[in-house]
Amino acid sequence: MSLHFQSQPGRRYVSQHVRALWGRAGLVLYHKTRFDIGMIGGDLFGWSLNNANNVKEEPAVFELYDASNTLIYIGSTSNLRIRFRNYLSTNLEWDPCKQRTRGYRRQYVGSESEARLLEEAYVNEYKQQHGAPPPCNK
Repeated sequence: MSLHFQSQPGRRYVSQHVRALWGRAGLVLYHKTRFDIGMIGGDLFGWSLNNANNVKEEPAVFELYDASNTLIYIGSTSNLRIRFRNYLSTNLEWDPCKQRTRGYRRQYVGSESEARLLEEAYVNEYKQQHGAPPPCNK
């Protein structure tokens, strides 16, 4: 029997590794037989200042994608709108890898610590599936 966090709108079931991290965080876990990959689902949004202005000023975990819709980075933040505005206003000049960003997915969470836990878990999940972290997470 596998565990998952209680599903809420916009959230997906997560992997066993994520569930272990959530358990260490003291969050309530539930028994369920479903098992899913644990990466962020939903729409892939275009990378633009207009889209960045429309994200919420809330903690989130996010994934960045290049022009071929390949996942290049998994990150977390306490305020997604500020993070994305910063990225776009500087064109990520300090990070040539992330300059390839053309799209993103995001998952809002309840706190910055929850976002960090999910980021760590999603990067580890990606490593298990692909043998290495996303290219810009190295």
